[in-house]
Amino acid sequence: MDSQAAFAERAKQVGITQDHIDLLTAKNLDTYGAFAFISSFQPGGTDESPFVRALHAALGLAANTLNEGQLASFRRLYFESHTLAMGDLRSRLERRDNEEPRKIPMAERAQRLEALRTQLSGVTIDVQLEPAHRLVDMAVQQVEENSLRYIAPKDCLSRSSELLNHKHESALEFSNDGTLKLTKRQKELQTDIQGDLKLRMALQRHALAYQMAGASDFKVQDKIISSWFSLLTKEPVSGYRAISLQQIILADQELWLLAAQEVRGKVMSSTPKPLDEALIKLADSTEVKYHLLPLPSSSKKAHDEQPSKKQKFKPDDRPSHTNDKGGGKGKKKGAVSLPKGCVAVTPAGLRICFQYNRKRCNNQSNDKCNRGLHVCWKEGCHKKHPAGDCEMQ
Repeated sequence: MDSQAAFAERAKQVGITQDHIDLLTAKNLDTYGAFAFISSFQPGGTDESPFVRALHAALGLAANTLNEGQLASFRRLYFESHTLAMGDLRSRLERRDNEEPRKIPMAERAQRLEALRTQLSGVTIDVQLEPAHRLVDMAVQQVEENSLRYIAPKDCLSRSSELLNHKHESALEFSNDGTLKLTKRQKELQTDIQGDLKLRMALQRHALAYQMAGASDFKVQDKIISSWFSLLTKEPVSGYRAISLQQIILADQELWLLAAQEVRGKVMSSTPKPLDEALIKLADSTEVKYHLLPLPSSSKKAHDEQPSKKQKFKPDDRPSHTNDKGGGKGKKKGAVSLPKGCVAVTPAGLRICFQYNRKRCNNQSNDKCNRGLHVCWKEGCHKKHPAGDCEMQ
């Protein structure tokens, strides 16, 4: 409706010259929404003289200057503009929260991406860093509704993932008149955020999408993201361990939940950006910093840790024990030896899957299985990766 690029592209397609488009642009009649109300004439009426007079006045031409072919092109563009205006009004009144975000025109999308690359000349925006079309559509929808909603990092897909995994699934929906219809909906995809680089790129795509939507400046968000990831390499105080990626995800969630309350009801596309002001202020708030505090490291050894009563080891997952007085007798039947520096349970008493750490678990990609949590069994780590991928020495 309010895209200048989409309006100009469609005007050329229906046969309107660039000179006439420039004249309309000079009079601020360069969008569907503006051109739809150039006159009081309603498409389908019998007397179109109000439209013709308004058109000649907008173009600065004398009456009857346009030939029949040119006038026909303008009639077609006016009819489409009026139809789109009515459809946009209807969709705003009847829109439901569970509906898919409205897709912005491809010409408008390309224009925003090109403007983004011009503004961020030092950032290489390739298909891996470029936000997916769906992600941009969700951000634009929030700006149009002036209602901020949290988008989790796992939903911040790249354009590459969207192109390679573009699938639809059938779904039953009720239409506005109460009838049931079969529709095709884009299958929900999620991006991989396991690892420092993948999570950081997801958060950067999130920031780029909001700049394309006109709600925020990428540099403001990227500065906050950089400060979070710098904590991963910071040497923690004795007795504590460095923060984890999960803590960054929790901090990001808390920041956006607070920002949603801060900018509620404000025009997000206005200048200065209300969202940027809220993010800068809330990034240093106690609620966000709380999630970035180093957690105590475990000082207990594997044989001192006991799982909770409700969590029992399976026969093939029991850690081995030796008899200290007897000089180390043989292993108990069914026991599995633990490598040096590894523990069988987390500091919270939750058991760890041994097969996952050996990369032999049948459910290797899941967060847990019936043997226990899928986390590293090295003491002081317990991150979501097998022991072979652990960076701890």
